[in-house]
Amino acid sequence: MGIDGFAFWQWHQASQNFSIHGELCKLAGYDFDEVQCLTQVNQVRGLFHPDDLERSVAIIRHHAHHNTPIHLSFRLQRKTGGYMWVTTMANSLRDDSGIITDIVGVAFDASALHRTQEALRTAELRLQRIMNACNDGIWEWDVINDRMECSDRVMQHLGFNSYDEIALGAKNALQGWTRRIHAEDYPGFRKAVRKTYEEQSTFDVAYRVADRDGIYRWVRTRAVGGYDELGQLMVISGTNIDITEIKLAQDRMERARDDAESANLSKSKFLSGMSQELRTPMNAILGYAQLFEFDTNLTSQQRTNVREIRKAGEHLIQLIDDVLDLSKIESGNVNLTLEPVNIPDIARDCVALSQPQSSALGISFNTEIDESEDLIALCDRVRLKQVLLNLFSNGIKYNRTAGWVNVKIFVLDEDQVCISVEDNGYGISEAKQAELFQPFNRLGAEKTAIEGSGVGLVITKSLVEMMGGTISVYSQQDIGSCFEIHLPRCESFADDVSLSIDSIIDENKTFSLDLQSPKKILFIEDSAANARLMSKLFHHINNLALEVADEPLLGVYKARTEKPDVLLLDLAENESDTLEVIKILNSDSDTKSIPKLAFVNGASRAQEQKLAELGIVSLLSKPINIGQLMNALQRVLK
Repeated sequence: MGIDGFAFWQWHQASQNFSIHGELCKLAGYDFDEVQCLTQVNQVRGLFHPDDLERSVAIIRHHAHHNTPIHLSFRLQRKTGGYMWVTTMANSLRDDSGIITDIVGVAFDASALHRTQEALRTAELRLQRIMNACNDGIWEWDVINDRMECSDRVMQHLGFNSYDEIALGAKNALQGWTRRIHAEDYPGFRKAVRKTYEEQSTFDVAYRVADRDGIYRWVRTRAVGGYDELGQLMVISGTNIDITEIKLAQDRMERARDDAESANLSKSKFLSGMSQELRTPMNAILGYAQLFEFDTNLTSQQRTNVREIRKAGEHLIQLIDDVLDLSKIESGNVNLTLEPVNIPDIARDCVALSQPQSSALGISFNTEIDESEDLIALCDRVRLKQVLLNLFSNGIKYNRTAGWVNVKIFVLDEDQVCISVEDNGYGISEAKQAELFQPFNRLGAEKTAIEGSGVGLVITKSLVEMMGGTISVYSQQDIGSCFEIHLPRCESFADDVSLSIDSIIDENKTFSLDLQSPKKILFIEDSAANARLMSKLFHHINNLALEVADEPLLGVYKARTEKPDVLLLDLAENESDTLEVIKILNSDSDTKSIPKLAFVNGASRAQEQKLAELGIVSLLSKPINIGQLMNALQRVLK
């Protein structure tokens, strides 16, 4: 019976016959019949690794001449390919003349042993490399005898050549060292030593110490104490590391970070102010463009030109908003209102708002909502709408003729709600997917007629992550893309606060004012361009007169003296001043009941509730949308 992993072999010298018995060959994959066919030494040699054969022959030759024991490790070829390590120990049988008649031995599987030896050898080499590269100083303080011993590296950190140099003029090297510690750092150093002594804690402190030339260098000292059976500190052993360059680099990084944060803040302030400055003339441009669309004297070509002006202006406004949003995100100035939100309601609103764009391009919109579950997530409803509108817009823009966009909302697990936006558009190649969320990178779309800024997805990803969610993309070129958003799920949903603020109306909805008597609108607006635009607009509306107050106090005066039917305010410009005007008017019984409409640049649920409590009955988007404004006035005045 064979022993696992062992084999016994014999090599007859005269005939060069070879025989082997045992389980070793079985480990190498050879069956009994194949082993029995190994009868010649040359066959066995063929199973040796070529690099081991010459050494093996040399060991056997040395044995033949000097009668030393054979102890040999070599690689044996497996039947299925590859090699296994084998160790054999053997000796020879000799006749009366000392001539070898047979060599007999035992062989066993040495693979595990070889792996262990290799691991030890690797560890030894690694340790040797670490020791050679180590710049640490090693020291030990005999507390009982107050004696300090240290390696040369400890002294060399401060430019000294020997132990005696630093101890010159002091009781010992320890005293010489501590005398050189910076006055501001010495109390912390002593405190760390005392803590090690009293609490048996580890010692780890960074401090400045003067070198041979009086220049302070940063050193980090780490140590542990050795205690006797009574807990008495006997010895402290540790290392010193020169961290001067690290400290200098940290200082440079901190200064660079402060400079970058300051520059980023300045950039954000500049972009915020510039966006408002750009919005004011763009508001007038878009408003006048809409007025021209109602002018019956224009030719067909002129109407087309005006529509192009409006389209380009709206694109520019979107670019301004995108750049401003990106700047706010980068500087951490985005304030979110996280609250339980019914995801299907937001998605349906976004689908409705995207329908004009999808219809114009022949793209069909499909929604699948799992009504069996409460699809409520903790997020910012305004920012979620921004995220979905961007994904819907991309699904439409980067689609093919008569394509489709599928929106699915379902519970991913007990903690997450999933929103999936899938399309069968152009898709994104695998090579470009790594660049998908890079700012201002449109992945080659800038060479097409498709409009975009290249920051929409960057903003989308940042907003989703700020709301505690994740976004992922799955795409194949020429097949389509699927974006998935996972948001934290809420178990319960707080009842909606009943607000009198109307949701934003579809800008394509037709409008007509049916007024039975003249009405007066008071518009408090300090922008002359916006005031002129509104004046021209109301000039074409029968029974509707516009009065403009170009500063807040004048607005309060006119509201009290002229008693307008509707008060129109602009919260997008100077919100604090406008809110103060509203509070003043609400405190007066003669003006409190005047319906108030306000222009805003988006508002959270909390902001809407606050405005509703102040008497704002309708929120209007900026830039001014004439259709939306007329519909809101019709409802208020009717």
